[in-house]
Amino acid sequence: MKIRGGEGEKGRRGERKDEAARSLRWLPLLYSLSPLLPFLILCRFYGLNWDEGTLLHPDERFCITVAQSLNFPASASQFFDSSVSPLNPANLPNTHFVYGQLPLFLLKIAAILAPSADFLLTGRFLSALFDCGTVLFTFLIARRLFSTQGAILAAVLVAGAALHIQHAHFFVTDAFAACFLTASFWAGTRLIGENKTRDALLTGAFFGAALACKISAALFVVALLGFLVVFARCNPPRRTVFCALLCGFAAIICFRIGHPMAFRGEIAGGFFDLRPDPRFWREVATQAAITRGEVDVPFNVQWIGRTPWIFSLWNLGFWGYGWPFLLSAGAGLLVLARRPRGHAILLVGALFAVVMFGIQGAAFSKFTRYFLPMTPFCALLAAHFWSEIEQRRAVFRWGALLVALLTTLWGASVASIYGRTHTRLAASRWILQNIAPGTVVANETDWDEGLPISWAVGHGNLSAVTLDSFDLDTPQKRASLMAKLDAAEWIFISSGRSWQNIPRWPQKWPMMSQFYYALFSNRLGFHLEKQFVSYPQLGPLQFPDSNAEEALSVYDHPQVLLFRKTKNYDAAKVRALLESVPLPPEQGWMPKLAGQ
Repeated sequence: MKIRGGEGEKGRRGERKDEAARSLRWLPLLYSLSPLLPFLILCRFYGLNWDEGTLLHPDERFCITVAQSLNFPASASQFFDSSVSPLNPANLPNTHFVYGQLPLFLLKIAAILAPSADFLLTGRFLSALFDCGTVLFTFLIARRLFSTQGAILAAVLVAGAALHIQHAHFFVTDAFAACFLTASFWAGTRLIGENKTRDALLTGAFFGAALACKISAALFVVALLGFLVVFARCNPPRRTVFCALLCGFAAIICFRIGHPMAFRGEIAGGFFDLRPDPRFWREVATQAAITRGEVDVPFNVQWIGRTPWIFSLWNLGFWGYGWPFLLSAGAGLLVLARRPRGHAILLVGALFAVVMFGIQGAAFSKFTRYFLPMTPFCALLAAHFWSEIEQRRAVFRWGALLVALLTTLWGASVASIYGRTHTRLAASRWILQNIAPGTVVANETDWDEGLPISWAVGHGNLSAVTLDSFDLDTPQKRASLMAKLDAAEWIFISSGRSWQNIPRWPQKWPMMSQFYYALFSNRLGFHLEKQFVSYPQLGPLQFPDSNAEEALSVYDHPQVLLFRKTKNYDAAKVRALLESVPLPPEQGWMPKLAGQ
């Protein structure tokens, strides 16, 4: 026994020497990566007032408006009673709220603590702060799985992800949910490593908080089940069941407090009345139907014809993460699949990432922001890849530095958007300076922001008409469109929401598709007089991203196009053009069936 003990001690000393030697080899990389983190953290707080307080992000505008309308209840029982709670958005008139309440609560509390601060900027500051929390928890997870160098690499990749930098500038629920899910995974890794009861409680509590931000966080159950399997292999059944129950109990408590509108709360003191509130869950069911493409709403048109998984991969690689980060994560997944032994926790994280990508990538609605909770796990996989490959040849460690630098540069280029005037505001000011009062101008639809942004710069006494682009093509719409085009001297296109998406569904909009083809090919009698763009930029280098997923540009830097009528406009030719296509039947239209 003594001999074996001595050999074991020598083995451990050897391992420590090897680790020390590897750390020395990584020192140049460590010194190179470390300064990137504070820079990328600052990118989240840079230009928070990017729209000059005009609330040009519609989801954010909705959340801010709802939060301002809420008030704290007079008692705990009123807080939990959904039917009377002044903190319940469902009690506001004409409000369809499907997000979690917890971010609203946090904003209301922050506004009390800082009463002189701007309400909108406080919300955006909180989003940026919680996204920094995601970076921190990623580092803490990676520090348990890899060396300090690998942990810094993982943190830099999350910090440099353009998708996260962008959403740190919006007060929406995604950044909050991603932070709490990452925190739950961190607590789960502690539970596996240290087997402490408090970590079971923290794992559940953070998960419940994530659910209180966004119901779709329920998918993280996949990771929790993975932790349960790993924990059960190392502990007696009684201990496993006990910790699982604690985790579930903590999740329920935090969800009940953080999102009380999910329950009725009318009896048993409010808190213990766990009967579902049908108002909220009806809204969730409606939103789920929209996500499946079963409800015809304008923002669903963009998903028609998108290839499952490929579309999401392209947007994550081209915009959300950058190709170096995404490809490193894919390589890490392959390495892990080949040699999974000894990487149980990483396997749990990889399982969650794969399941999330598989489900969301195949869904009809493919918003790239839905992948925010996946980013930390992609960063862990990328760090795993570079850690493993560096053991074969030390020179590969510089590949990790290159990936980190490229991810940082792309994140910085996206952050540069927030230092420039919003394109819609720049266009609005140009319109007021260059177009005479009384001029007839046409906007596309009331559903999207029209120009000029009147609540920011005024309306300039222009005579505005709307082309109703998203209305079904009918004889009445055709007659109205002809009359408006005859009268209008300008056509304002404030984003690509109409012209980039309507032609994707020509069965529903044959006339409007023809209209946009003619407009952009100079056959309508209008020419492009002015355009306003604000692309991601590094010095003189610009990276046009108008063809990326709509939501990646439409809120903070949409392409704005102003078309002016020319002397070549011919009303008869326009009428013939619009009458040359047959109109669709007036029927129920379902986006997921488009083209069938």
